[in-house]
Amino acid sequence: MPVFNGEKEVGRAIESIRNQTFGDFKLLIFDNCSNDNTGKICQDYAKADSRIYYVRHPINLGAHRNFMSLVEHADAPYFMWAAVDDVRTPEYLEVNITYLESHPECVASTSPNCFEGEEDDPTCHIDFSIFGSLGNRMCQILDNCWDSHAIFYSVMRADIIKNCDVPNHPFLGFDWAINLFLAKNGNINRTDKGLLILGRKGISNNGNIWRMFRKSTIHWIAPFYDFSLYYLSNIAKIPIEERINIVINIIKLNISSAYHQLYSELFPYYLNYIRPLIKRK
Repeated sequence: MPVFNGEKEVGRAIESIRNQTFGDFKLLIFDNCSNDNTGKICQDYAKADSRIYYVRHPINLGAHRNFMSLVEHADAPYFMWAAVDDVRTPEYLEVNITYLESHPECVASTSPNCFEGEEDDPTCHIDFSIFGSLGNRMCQILDNCWDSHAIFYSVMRADIIKNCDVPNHPFLGFDWAINLFLAKNGNINRTDKGLLILGRKGISNNGNIWRMFRKSTIHWIAPFYDFSLYYLSNIAKIPIEERINIVINIIKLNISSAYHQLYSELFPYYLNYIRPLIKRK
C-alpha cells in the first residue's frame, strides 16, 4: 500500500485488508514522507497486527517510485497494489487467489469494481475480463483503458510483475502500460464475486493531470506519447489487421486527449480574462 498524506482514508483501506476472509497475507505500507497523521495511524496498525509492516521513506520518492518499490520488496507468490482510498469487500482476496491457484494460464484476477457511492448500483459496476489470443488481449486493453482501474489493482502473479518491462519513469498512462504488460503475458480474469470500491481522490481526479505529466512539446500533440511508444513496441507478433486497428486507435486516443488538454488549459483563461472583458462591453 503506497501512501502519502492519506490520514482521512488510510484507516478504512487498512481495515478492508485486515477483514479479508483470506488471512495469510503481508500488508507492506510504504509512506512517501507524509506530513500529516498518516504515519502514526499506520504505525498503530503495524503494532496491533503482525501482518502489517510500515516503512517511511526519508524523502518523497514520487508516486511512481513508491509504487514500484513495493514490487521490488514483494516476497509472496501473489502481489497486489492497494490504494489508500480504495476498499475491498471481505471475500476479494479469497475468490481471486482461489481462481489463480486453479488457472495457471491467468496472470491476474480481479473482481467487479465501481467508484465510491456506486456500490448499490450494479449498472455502474465494471466487470469485463481480458481473454483470448495475444492480439485480442492487447486490443481489449486499449478498448477498455479508461475503465481498467481494477486490473492495475488486481491480484497478480508476483513472478510476472517482478519482470515488468514498462519504462521506469512516470508518464501519463503508466497504469495502462502495466495492464498491457499483464495482458501480454496471459489472461486477466474477472470473478463474479467480491467488489473493489475505488476512491475518488486518485491522481486522475486531482488538478490538471495533463500539466502534471507534460514534460516536452510532444506531450502537447500526443499526451499519451510514452504509453503509445510502449504499446506500439509490443505489437510486432500480432496479426497485421489488429496492428493497423491498434495504430488507428492510438492516434485517436492522442488526438482526443490533445483536444481535452488544450481545453483544460484555455477554458480557465477564458473565464478569468476573456469573459470579464465581454461582460464589460
